[in-house]
Amino acid sequence: MTTEGRSPPRWFQICIGLLVLALGALVYLADRAPQATYFISRSPVGISLYQEDARLFGGIGQNFPAFAHVFAFTVISAGWLAWNRRGDLVITAGWLVVDSVFEFGQKYGTVVAQHVPGWFRGIPFLENTGHFFQKGTFDWMDLLAIVCGSMSAYIFLRVCPNRNFV
Repeated sequence: MTTEGRSPPRWFQICIGLLVLALGALVYLADRAPQATYFISRSPVGISLYQEDARLFGGIGQNFPAFAHVFAFTVISAGWLAWNRRGDLVITAGWLVVDSVFEFGQKYGTVVAQHVPGWFRGIPFLENTGHFFQKGTFDWMDLLAIVCGSMSAYIFLRVCPNRNFV
């Protein structure tokens, strides 16, 4: 514990979270058409690696981003906040709920999109919220990937609770 009563960030966990997040982003770069992905279509440089006939991730690329997102943000949040076991469980449950709500939001996209605040327009990433819900596709396998990603993140946090680089 530091003198402030809070443990320092757990950099190992944060780095693992960033690595998994980067792998999830690589799916979009390599296996998704650039016009179908917000951050690629908005990029000022051609960052897409997409080739119609070649899929780097194969079938797993369909649902891996859902797994990667919840795993990565759970582990990054827990690493940064450096709470105890109960805190890690709260963080895991929180990201499970957030990602699940967004997945279910795609099932009812038209209704949800109507409730996106107008002030989101013109703010990078937030400006795409309504489009995400309207054009996104609800997938039970994504929901399963979210649950598996959450469980995997919590197990990872328990197996590597205090591991750090320093």
